[in-house]
Amino acid sequence: MLDTGQVVVFLGGLGVGSILTAVVQHWLARRGKKDDTRFTERKTAFDGLLASYAALAEGWSDQKAKQFALWEAKVQLVASPATVDALKRLKASDPGTSARTKAHDDLMAAMRVDLKVAE
Repeated sequence: MLDTGQVVVFLGGLGVGSILTAVVQHWLARRGKKDDTRFTERKTAFDGLLASYAALAEGWSDQKAKQFALWEAKVQLVASPATVDALKRLKASDPGTSARTKAHDDLMAAMRVDLKVAE
């Protein structure tokens, strides 16, 4: 037969296991929600940046430049350092140069990694 000490230890073990399970599930849920939020914020910022960049390529105006600057700031807030660095190099390069092409390619690659569509 089981004595009282063994029963208490057994029931206590079940309680600790349940608590640990609940804590791990809560942590995983928070982490998943945080990842979803980060993805959404990055995707929105990248979409806006690319749209404003395309608008500037069609023709420069103060309004288009302001929109690009706004989206650039949003990208700086939510993107990885690699994406921010590539964006800075893109802005610092002259149109039609190999430096601009390299910066553009690096920016696209960094954004893909940020969105987890490439490694």
